[in-house]
Amino acid sequence: MMFDGINALGPEAPWLWSQLSVAGLGVSALLAVSCAGSAAARSMAAMLLLLVGGGLLVHAIKSALMLDRPFAVLPADLIQVVGQPLRQRSMPSGHSALAFALATWILVGTGWWRGVRLALALIAPLVALSRVAVGAHWPSDVVTGAALGVAVAWGLHRSGLVDGVARRLQSAPGAWMVAALVSCAALGMFVMKTGYPLAVALQLVLAIAGAVGVLRWARHALDCHRRSLARRDSGFA
Repeated sequence: MMFDGINALGPEAPWLWSQLSVAGLGVSALLAVSCAGSAAARSMAAMLLLLVGGGLLVHAIKSALMLDRPFAVLPADLIQVVGQPLRQRSMPSGHSALAFALATWILVGTGWWRGVRLALALIAPLVALSRVAVGAHWPSDVVTGAALGVAVAWGLHRSGLVDGVARRLQSAPGAWMVAALVSCAALGMFVMKTGYPLAVALQLVLAIAGAVGVLRWARHALDCHRRSLARRDSGFA
């Protein structure tokens, strides 16, 4: 059985699977992107759209199906659990959906160096694999989540929404909004109980990345205000 083979990897490297499970959280991706500041406004715009659109879709399907997770179905001696055991809302895997949505966006929606895009995209299957290794999902959950993530990201890429949202985020009000959102996310990551105590150090690193992001987006907002005042003063001169 595919689940048994992958799940057996859990006890072999619990630290690794814990890091990947926390890395696959939406708030983790948000904090990682934020530290690049307004220079990555398109990626931030894509991230926010993917989190809202993809998140609503995934949770709607989870709520409609309400399928049991492996821990609620299998006897204790037939499952390896890393971290906090989960019981319900199995299909689809939200971690896998987000990871593959971001991987798809990175590959088709950014102009980053090809090696960087490929390296980052390779994280997606590892995140998906981790969800089976820790005993949180069935293989069918992660495959379905991955397919949803690819579909949502491709649809977003074709829609042309990202550039419009990115322009708004680069305005002073937009930058302040991002700074406020990231500050809440960083604080949340710092105090969050993810269920994976082996990944506490990663949570701290992500919270620090978020703090850097807050400072960069706030500085961009202040720069926008200064430029606006300078244009106003020159108009009165």
